[in-house]
Amino acid sequence: MKKTLIWEGLHGLTKRELDAFLRFIHSPYFNVREDLIALGDFLLSEEVLARDDLSKKEVFYQVYPASMTYNDQKMRLLLSYLQKQFELFISMEELKKQPAEASWLLLEGLKHRNLAKNYSKKLKHCQIQFEKRDQKDWAYYFGKYRLGLQSWYLAQSRGEKFINHSGLIDSLDRFYLTAKLRVACSALFYKSVHDSNYEFPLLDNIMSIASQERFLRIPSISIYYHFIKMMQGGDEKVVERLDDGLFTQKNNFSDAEFEEAFKMILNYYIRKINQNNLEFVPKVLDYYKKGLELKLLFEDGYLSKVSFSNITAMALQVGDTEWVADFIESYKPFLRKDIRKETYSLNKARLEHKRKNYGQALELLADVNYSDLFYAVTARILQIKIYWETSERELLDHHLHSLKFFLKRKKVVGYHYRMWSDSIAFIRKLDNLNPYDKEKIEQFKQEVREKDVLMERAWLLEQLDRL
Repeated sequence: MKKTLIWEGLHGLTKRELDAFLRFIHSPYFNVREDLIALGDFLLSEEVLARDDLSKKEVFYQVYPASMTYNDQKMRLLLSYLQKQFELFISMEELKKQPAEASWLLLEGLKHRNLAKNYSKKLKHCQIQFEKRDQKDWAYYFGKYRLGLQSWYLAQSRGEKFINHSGLIDSLDRFYLTAKLRVACSALFYKSVHDSNYEFPLLDNIMSIASQERFLRIPSISIYYHFIKMMQGGDEKVVERLDDGLFTQKNNFSDAEFEEAFKMILNYYIRKINQNNLEFVPKVLDYYKKGLELKLLFEDGYLSKVSFSNITAMALQVGDTEWVADFIESYKPFLRKDIRKETYSLNKARLEHKRKNYGQALELLADVNYSDLFYAVTARILQIKIYWETSERELLDHHLHSLKFFLKRKKVVGYHYRMWSDSIAFIRKLDNLNPYDKEKIEQFKQEVREKDVLMERAWLLEQLDRL
């Protein structure tokens, strides 16, 4: 049973949904098969769903107790019927969450049955309710376009001479521009990360149309348009319009679309920092703070270790140690239990290192078995930095060798191996520098600045300035 679609489906339902699905199967409107009811009564019990050893043969004899022999084809057909009922149930559950979609289907049904009075009254009600919506995202303009189609049909059926084609076309234009730009934003960002060769037909034309003031007044179009302009190398004014528009027009987006746009812009800024554009650090920290305030960084109530560590790193980079200290303690409970100790200890150690409390930082690092490779390497590099700053040259040399061997033993390859190996090589070069050779120091500074990706760039430059 474990390999069947219906078994997976039933385990994806909540307790409330399981109870509702059982009532659904028992309803004669949806099902008149007694064997399907028997199958549902058996499978949907908590005891049966908790089993890992349930076989189709056992289920068969529970549904057909009078059968002398097992009929696999009959069992497969019955499971297929239950799967169809399951899919219909899921569709109806989702339809409850989308009253606009339900209203559209109702209008279509009334239209096909030529129920003119019902149709006209329902259409007017839908139009009034629709205009009360605060969100003006792509779904709003799509819904407005579909209601426009229904109004168009009603006008034609009444034989009206003057039909509002302009309103219908305007809604379609706004929906198309919003949807096209939204997808283009995602695709362009994906292309920048994965070096894809995908081309975007009509994007230049779409951007030209979207640049018209009547379209830029639409919040969703403006956000996507300015994000694309920023990715294409836009100036500071483009960035300002993007940031201002996202937060001042928040209420014009659905929660899901606002979160999508927020994370898309945040990830773009983080990528710019990774490309050595450190001027974006304060902006990213500001985005993270807003993300915490608006609950945009949580998944199932938890803060990811990546977000937790990035926030710590950004705040330490701008020197806001007091805020970091409060953040680490306040948001520790929002880390999942399986990563809480390691994530907390590593980031607390980074804070103590920044405060130059080297002993406390080393104690925190030594107290945790870092099972995550990235955490393990980050912790080791932090140790190495501490040994450099405290002039523990023998320990520094030992840990540089140890980390290099660790990467080979773990068989780290590709981008991360190059990134971590570069950190080892640059710290090694720093250690070998003659502090009185100013020319060599300046040459090394230039090398650090020009390296395309370097994890410890800011720290290396800080140490070089102290020589």
